[in-house]
Amino acid sequence: MNSAESSIFFNASDSREIEVQVEGEIPNDLVGTIYRVGPGLFSRGSEKKNNFIEGDGLVHSLTFGLDKKIRLKQRFVETEEFLLESKENRFLFRTINSKAKPFYRNFGAQLKNLCNVNLLNINNQLLAFDEMQKPYKMDPDSLATLGESKWSQKVMAHYRYCPIAKKNYALSARFFPFTSVQVGEIIDADHVHFFESIRLPSTAYIHDWFLTENFYVFVIPPVRFKSVATVKMLFGLGTHQNCLRFEPLEKTKIVAVLRSDTSKRYEIETEPFWFWHGLHAEDKKTKIKIHLISSPFGLDPGSSAPEPKCQLIKFSWNLKRNDLEKESVYSTRLIDFPCFSNRALLKKNFWMLSSDSDQSFNMLAYYNEEMTLIKEYRIEGETLMSPVLAETSGRSYLLVEAYNQYKKESSLYILNADDEMNMQAKIKFSEPIPFSLHGIWQNE
Repeated sequence: MNSAESSIFFNASDSREIEVQVEGEIPNDLVGTIYRVGPGLFSRGSEKKNNFIEGDGLVHSLTFGLDKKIRLKQRFVETEEFLLESKENRFLFRTINSKAKPFYRNFGAQLKNLCNVNLLNINNQLLAFDEMQKPYKMDPDSLATLGESKWSQKVMAHYRYCPIAKKNYALSARFFPFTSVQVGEIIDADHVHFFESIRLPSTAYIHDWFLTENFYVFVIPPVRFKSVATVKMLFGLGTHQNCLRFEPLEKTKIVAVLRSDTSKRYEIETEPFWFWHGLHAEDKKTKIKIHLISSPFGLDPGSSAPEPKCQLIKFSWNLKRNDLEKESVYSTRLIDFPCFSNRALLKKNFWMLSSDSDQSFNMLAYYNEEMTLIKEYRIEGETLMSPVLAETSGRSYLLVEAYNQYKKESSLYILNADDEMNMQAKIKFSEPIPFSLHGIWQNE
């Protein structure tokens, strides 16, 4: 999945509504909408993007109505940059591995806001996130873009939910001249209350983080800026992707900061790994358990290291003794995109994508709270997208989109979120939709 316009990443159609065909029976209590976002535009005219993450954000929604009707809609996130590029039918702004036109737009570190990574529905407004940008607002029904949020700071794509406070929290980060972050309580689509700044060990990249009842937890991989490449990038002579370097001889650091008093913190080192996505973390005051997905290698485009295997890792951290126990639960070529219940801090079940091949995700893996593998659900010949948990007033369901790259067909599978993971229904889309990264469920 390293190149744009691959078999699962392609330009989406201009259709705003797409017809569907149902096989099986939709559960009666499944009433609501699944929203998904991902890169959906990789070329304009004769120009093509170099990396899949550079595609413009495409949001699609699949609504299950009380009338048993299913409605599928899709629209691009119409940022200011997207509209200007659409008008001229060419790429104008800088992305992680592509330069801007004209040349003066390449000075500094500013990147185009693609809004292609994550979503949040808050107070009946949909927010589309990019990495380290302000999110854009969208109407949850029509998917029309309503403009950039008025948040005071740019934030990471991954936010965290606290089921005790029933609030969402965003993370803003700075990496120069030192690394610092600010956690903020998301009030609504235009307001975030940011707390005091937290100084962290030096790194050039943070993708995800953890929130427990008493702590903010940060996993800091040994990622550094390449000095010469960074200077070239700032003067418009290089790209952002070439600026980062993973240091395999340095340690990954884990930092726990007390939420009630951010001056109190704990820090410990472990072997180097690249931190992808967090499953969950929980604390019992002096002990913290952390479950995450990692890679033993980093994203260094100049590295000659072999293609990394991903690992599902479980840490147990005794704060009094400052002792860290690690267990690698599961290793494979591909494993990522976890989902879990947000109804309690103690997440008892986990579902994530897995693979028995080197090419794509073709299995859904189910784990209990002890991280014991309960079952794997394999769908042959299709690439699966990140599972979304739909928790209704009755049962819970896993909604998993898939793309058949040979038939060029997209569909959505509805599975029971239990030990058996039986399939309830399959919904076929009349048009293909590119691979999307993350999704959310909203009950009616």
